Amino acid sequence: MIALAAILAAIAVPQSLLNDGDAANLALTQCGFAAERSAHAAGLSVSAFEQKLARDCAAEERRLRATSVRIFRARGSANPAAEAEDMIRAEREAMVEAYRKLPEQERLLKEMERMCREHPDGCKN
Repeated sequence: MIALAAILAAIAVPQSLLNDGDAANLALTQCGFAAERSAHAAGLSVSAFEQKLARDCAAEERRLRATSVRIFRARGSANPAAEAEDMIRAEREAMVEAYRKLPEQERLLKEMERMCREHPDGCKN
């Protein structure tokens, strides 16, 4: 049922607009990862990363917002601007949460590396 609803919703949206949405989403995602890499290299706090993300990716966010509003409007949304904002906010929050988890992920990877050096047979495959 959900798949049918998604297909029907997509039918009402011109493919060129969906392509624009994909490109805008990709641009924002790439910008977010670039901001994450440079913030991590600089040792920025989570709040400083959040500010950097907002500043560095503002143009990509505006582009995705504008395109998403057009897509949601074409799909008959009652409030396309709110839907677009919710989607972008969720993506931003996911990037910030991923950044927040980096120190723990690095610690775990270093621990695995140490274990593999000490017990190389346990790290095959």
